[in-house]
Amino acid sequence: MPTELQNKTTSVIIAFLKEIGLKVEFGSVNDDTFLPGIEVVAGGLIVDESRLLFPGDLLHEAGHLAIVPATTRANLSGKVEISEANPDVIEATAMCWSYAACVQLGIEPSVVFHAHGYHGR
Repeated sequence: MPTELQNKTTSVIIAFLKEIGLKVEFGSVNDDTFLPGIEVVAGGLIVDESRLLFPGDLLHEAGHLAIVPATTRANLSGKVEISEANPDVIEATAMCWSYAACVQLGIEPSVVFHAHGYHGR
């Protein structure tokens, strides 16, 4: 894996995620993940920059991880689903978290809320 990320926005986002204590590693990610270039494994993110289509997707996936207790987070892999929580509430909360992260980082919200996100909604 490269020692330096090619995309500046991706670099800023990953530095932020690490700073707040989320686990982010680089590695090869298969084509069958929920979001291209990102895989959730044991409560952390595996990022394959060569497959990452939208850097803002990192903030959205991180939002799912950030809003759950660390003890629950460690058990999350693949599609992030929390059995005891309402999925609509979890999704809305992750969206709010990712928006707040954009504001904190000075990133345009369109980086997260892009035309190809959220199944076109």
